[in-house]
Amino acid sequence: MRPAQRVTDGTRTRNLRDHNPALRQLSYGHHSVGVVGFEPTTSCAQGRRATKLRYAPINKRFIVPALTSRINSGCASLCRYNAVMGIVLIVYAIIILIGGVAGFRLAGSRASLIMGSITGLMLAVSGTLVLFGNKGGAYYGLGVNMALILVFGSRYLRTMKMVPAGLMLGASVIVAAILYAQLFT
Repeated sequence: MRPAQRVTDGTRTRNLRDHNPALRQLSYGHHSVGVVGFEPTTSCAQGRRATKLRYAPINKRFIVPALTSRINSGCASLCRYNAVMGIVLIVYAIIILIGGVAGFRLAGSRASLIMGSITGLMLAVSGTLVLFGNKGGAYYGLGVNMALILVFGSRYLRTMKMVPAGLMLGASVIVAAILYAQLFT
């Protein structure tokens, strides 16, 4: 008769006394529940002690439809804000695109349509890159935003009209403040 071997690390092995070749777990006594340093460890029994310890941190994820960005992907501070920056850039891209179309429809300005389409597309691409976890997309979007602040600022100073230059300048400054706060703080 062979001496019984105890498995202490929770691995599964065949139970040689059973004719069923299914894998069996030999020992449950070594399992414990609890994050070291965060909550006291306890046995994994389905009793009162195990069910009271449910306050350990979970793996945080930002879920955007069909896109998931994990904190552990190697981009520390940026990944926490991927969803915020990506959505802000995409919404801003839509606002810029709508502004370009409105400038064309109301004033017949082809320059507004072309530049609104180009910069809207650039901002949408940068927002999508940010949602996919690309660090450069956020800086690219901030650069496009800064260029638009210069354009709308100079137009507002030249015309002193709140619509469209002042409105677009205000939106651009708000987006720049959000991006700056997310990237550099």
